[in-house]
Amino acid sequence: MGALVEEPDVRVLGAPAHPRPFDRIARIAAIALRAPMAVVTLPGDDEQQLVGAYGAEELVDGHATLPLAHGLCPISLTASEPFVVEDIVDEPILRDNVSARTLGLVAYAAAALLVDGRPAGMLCAIDRVARPWSQRDRALLTDLAASAAAEVSAQGMSARLERQAIQLRELAAASQEILRSDVSLQDLMSEITRRSRAIIGAHQGVASLTIGSLTTQWITAVDLSDRYAAWRTYQVHPDGSGIYAMVPETRRPIRMTQAELVAHPRWRGFGAEVKHHPPMRGWLAAPFLGRDGKCLGLIQLSDKYEGDFTAEDEAALVQLANVAGCAIEEAYLAAERDHIAYALQASLVPDKLPHIRGIEAVARCEVPRSGQLPVGQFYDVCETPDGSWAVTVADVSGTGPQTTAVAGLVRSTLRGLLDEPSPAAALTRLNATMLRERDDLRFATVVHTRLRMGRRPRLVVSCAGHTPPILLRPGEDGRPVGRGGQVVGAIPGMAPVDVDVDLLPGDTLLFYTSGVVEAWRGDRSTVVDLAGSLGSLSTAPLATIADAVERVARNPARQGGEGDFAIVILRVA
Repeated sequence: MGALVEEPDVRVLGAPAHPRPFDRIARIAAIALRAPMAVVTLPGDDEQQLVGAYGAEELVDGHATLPLAHGLCPISLTASEPFVVEDIVDEPILRDNVSARTLGLVAYAAAALLVDGRPAGMLCAIDRVARPWSQRDRALLTDLAASAAAEVSAQGMSARLERQAIQLRELAAASQEILRSDVSLQDLMSEITRRSRAIIGAHQGVASLTIGSLTTQWITAVDLSDRYAAWRTYQVHPDGSGIYAMVPETRRPIRMTQAELVAHPRWRGFGAEVKHHPPMRGWLAAPFLGRDGKCLGLIQLSDKYEGDFTAEDEAALVQLANVAGCAIEEAYLAAERDHIAYALQASLVPDKLPHIRGIEAVARCEVPRSGQLPVGQFYDVCETPDGSWAVTVADVSGTGPQTTAVAGLVRSTLRGLLDEPSPAAALTRLNATMLRERDDLRFATVVHTRLRMGRRPRLVVSCAGHTPPILLRPGEDGRPVGRGGQVVGAIPGMAPVDVDVDLLPGDTLLFYTSGVVEAWRGDRSTVVDLAGSLGSLSTAPLATIADAVERVARNPARQGGEGDFAIVILRVA
């Protein structure tokens, strides 16, 4: 029988002077069973973690884990009763064990730590001499193993609660980020997939949107860990017949282990894609539901980092999917609003310029395309009731559908004021209308003119915060015509002024949005600089002048613009 030894100075795994719970249980086991050594281990897939020890410095050797082959405890996990060895010489299966050979272990007793009826670890008492283990020894070892199992369960619950707390914090942060995101639908789906995979802890994440029939899905985002890097370019859209179709059909989440997945009657493997599709290991999926309960798509995860997907994982994914459903629905609405805004923006610009007797005209307008924010700039040329012509160029502050809507208000209001006696009077009325109809602080810069033709053509110019037109006259430097003024839609009581300009044959008038000046030489540019640079083109074809101005507007170094512009050029015959 092993002699009871002095309590050693236990420094297992850098343990503090006050023993940890498992160290204390190992100490009690060693003393109660009169053994020089006792350890508590928790085996994993490839190694065992030593969580408590007494008198086992040689076994631990400063390491937190040991290979499974170096321990005796894993051999005992299948035993329903304490597993005892009185003399290892009589147990051939243990005789060549690494730990037994190294430490000269002879007698050994172990009891499983049962958590929810399953072995979660072992409590082992070890002696270097042959000895019997009495029924009392076995009963004590079983009771102490139950205490250790209770501690494992408590620590596991604490760890689960901590993981849930971390998961909830990440879920809250992801929800806020997704709801705040102002990105394209594609980028939104990628963010949802990435966040879902990270929060739950899975190697595979796939998000899809419902198209056509309820079960037909269009995969919009795939996020894979490095384990599945070889499949990152795999892009085959499902045909509506796979097991995933259960999610949009039921509009409920589904969670399966790998065994449940392959045994399910609707599991069809990967059909013709079996050689190409990444393998699945367990499955967790949740629908994206709209406010009306309609299934907008689904998020699927597979191959959890550790173990199977849990009820907590399912609850977290459902919550994230609900938030994502709101964001996706809003993205659809935003896309629809943008489509309307693009259509409205296109309608602001005439298909072609009207014919004005005695005037040669060219116009160009570049507006954002799909995927870019719509803007509020436009030009307009139309005849007034008195036979003159109204020429307008305007630019509304900001971007987006609301900006385009304000541009539509400016254009339609000015068209309704064509019978006003002067451009300044029309701008005054426009300002009052915008202040009355709008409360979103958007304003507009406008140059509004009247071109009166006849024996002596004349242009009446009124500017509201907008850069004035440029007059190019043969033999002279280019110069701006008109006076600056306050923007419309900002404050009441604005007082625009009219400036009359007599025109001569060969005179060219350039109307443009203010970004052209900004693009010319940066923020320090002025309309005078631009006018001077264009003076040499006073007799050039209008297309040549338009090309020169367009090159300026498309300056890649332009600050605060996307290269959008509007240009109208008129020449008196």
